[in-house]
Amino acid sequence: MAEDDSGEIKELPVEEIEAKPAESSAGDVSDEKPKPKQIKVKSKSSKLKRLWRKYQARKKITIPLTVLLVILLLLAVPYSRYKVLGLFMKQNFAVEVIDSQTGKPVTGAQVKLSGKTAETDNQGKASVKVPLGKKNIEVTKKYYKDTNQKVLVGLKKAKTPPQIKMEATGRQVPVTITNKITGKGVENVTIKAADAEFKTDSEGTATLVLPTDKETYAATLSAKDYNDKAITVKVTDQEVDENKFVIVPAGKLYFLSKASGKIDVVKTDLDGSNRQTVIKGTGKEVESDTVLLASRDWKYLVLKSKRDSTQPKLYLIETATDTLTTIDEGDATFNLTGWAEHYFVYTVGRNSVQFWQPKQSAIKGYNAENKHLAILDETTADGTGQFDYAAEYFGDVFAIRSTIIYEKNWNGSYLSTDRMNDKQAKIISIQADGSKKATLKSSGVPSGTTTSLISFEGRVYEANGIYFKYSLDDSFYKYENGQLTSTADVSVNTFYSEHYPTFLLSPSGNQTFWSEPRDGKNTLFVGDQSGEHGKQTASLSELTPYGWYSDNYLLVSKNGSELYILGAAGGQTLKVSDYHKPALNFNGYGGGYGGF
Repeated sequence: MAEDDSGEIKELPVEEIEAKPAESSAGDVSDEKPKPKQIKVKSKSSKLKRLWRKYQARKKITIPLTVLLVILLLLAVPYSRYKVLGLFMKQNFAVEVIDSQTGKPVTGAQVKLSGKTAETDNQGKASVKVPLGKKNIEVTKKYYKDTNQKVLVGLKKAKTPPQIKMEATGRQVPVTITNKITGKGVENVTIKAADAEFKTDSEGTATLVLPTDKETYAATLSAKDYNDKAITVKVTDQEVDENKFVIVPAGKLYFLSKASGKIDVVKTDLDGSNRQTVIKGTGKEVESDTVLLASRDWKYLVLKSKRDSTQPKLYLIETATDTLTTIDEGDATFNLTGWAEHYFVYTVGRNSVQFWQPKQSAIKGYNAENKHLAILDETTADGTGQFDYAAEYFGDVFAIRSTIIYEKNWNGSYLSTDRMNDKQAKIISIQADGSKKATLKSSGVPSGTTTSLISFEGRVYEANGIYFKYSLDDSFYKYENGQLTSTADVSVNTFYSEHYPTFLLSPSGNQTFWSEPRDGKNTLFVGDQSGEHGKQTASLSELTPYGWYSDNYLLVSKNGSELYILGAAGGQTLKVSDYHKPALNFNGYGGGYGGF
């Protein structure tokens, strides 16, 4: 018999007992058979203990493997699969809610799932992110019966969301909402009526469910980038004209008007409604010299007007507040170039400085955002009086986006042409903030030539391009992409007689709007930022480009006194108002609106 580690006695086999000889008490081997040696035998419980100790010694490996094994076992069972995954996995679950009778989407319905809530959009769809598994979904909306349904939030999103049908408890009323300017349906208009909300689909239609205890209900329309509107809805399930409504895009147009007998600055909604006088005329305004130019985003306006003095002044109007700020004034004349982004550029001629004296003229840039006025350049002169001088003067001043390109020329007395010999006419570029000033071209008087004038003059021939002609030799240059190069693309005849459209740049700067004369009428085009790839929006028209309102709408004038608006893609036109147009035209200027 032998005793193991646990204290239990184990019986040994007979063969092992007989194989060992016995020792004598003196340690000598005797003839007697040896006593059998006791051998310990390990039990199953001992093996388990050792395995457990090894398991604990490698916890970083053994525990994750155990968890993984358990999860795999649970995932193998369909019943427990989503319960396990739902502990640490979520999925966006979408549903589509429709009217059980009409099949139309139910908008503005509240969808509740696993404690999460979402509202159906204008297509009747809603989505919530919830744990995986079988869930109960609840859908509610006023004037509909509450709906409950079992759904499975699975690992994969369904190709088409499950539909949930709701039963209406009121009258289903079809309505249509269109853009007053374009005549097209307006998507995502929120309609509030009888304490319920509805939204229009991509066609501008919606089905309202209203109680039948009244013949009509008051409602409101609201949508992003549109003016709110109060309406009255007729309770009927038929499509009737009474339930077809129009809304007006948000925004204000500013223009001059002499309807009061004085030249006022007025504003209206884009359809001409809600007319208001912003700046009342004083009666001192001069018709031929009162100008209003808007920046491309309509945030700022510059008004040139003689309101309270003997000389015109320049004023800034901020359309957010309609406040009036004086930009520049004094004994001077102001020649407007226009807007270069939010800088207004103009030339000032100082009446108190003689033309043969330095600094008689200056180009200025006014930052409308911080109300800072800067001198970009000034003229110089050489002489003693009106019969002995050579004087610099500014020729054309062009604004292409934020870059100003202008000519600095010289003229002199016929009695002192020798003063012109060392003078240079120049084409110069500068940023509207006064930075990066550079002379692009400089030309003087050729040897042996006598002249009292050296000058450049320019014509805008495309959205970002200008042709220049030098007076002494009829050489031509073109400005494109910030570079001035000589060109044979133009001749004296085409320079003066060719029709060069004025390309009006859209607020984003991504589109242009212009016209071309054809058969005595105008053909209107919308193209890219370079004035290319034009798409015709109107032909054989009496309309003339006036400007943009956002990138979605075009402003056009008729007969020089009627302002209209239409969609950028063309189509129907809507008259905004009659207006007062000054005698000045800003041909070639496309950085702002109101110059036509």
